[in-house]
Amino acid sequence: MATAGSRMTRPDALPDELAGRLDRYVWPDGAPMALFEAMAHSPQAFRDLTTATTCCLTGEIDVRKRELLILRVLVQAGAQAEVALHIALFSKAAAITAMEAELLADPAADLEGYPPEERVLLALADEVHGSHDVCDETWARMVKYYPPTQCAELLMIVTQYLKIAVLNNVLRLNAVQGEDHERYRCK
Repeated sequence: MATAGSRMTRPDALPDELAGRLDRYVWPDGAPMALFEAMAHSPQAFRDLTTATTCCLTGEIDVRKRELLILRVLVQAGAQAEVALHIALFSKAAAITAMEAELLADPAADLEGYPPEERVLLALADEVHGSHDVCDETWARMVKYYPPTQCAELLMIVTQYLKIAVLNNVLRLNAVQGEDHERYRCK
């Protein structure tokens, strides 16, 4: 799906070990996901991306909390196409409304309406994006609501999706993949 503007596109010939695997990574309309296509140049890079992403999407963290965290870090990093993808794939299961998606997209928005166990996730995303660290106050709030197994998963989710955002930005995939992302807005 990559067009002019992206720095890497799908390889002309896929490495043998990736044949058939790349077809699993598509938008709801069947269009290929540009990031997975770009990473298919290297079986190791593709394996890292798919393994870590799968782990983030299949852990103990409830889908709503996971998607709030993912959306916030992607928004903070300017990865609009990836935001659109997560809205398209998970907003219904995560019960994220259009109004809520707009609120999450505003780094200055008042998030007081969220319950404390969700607000701490938004703070986690904001802090990891802003300073690559988490202050003691946010950490104390996080461990109040989440056991160590989930804290470990939350850290992996926020850092994996920060990496995904950086890859999208460096490869200029946001402008390419995001051309038609308006059709995936929350209803």
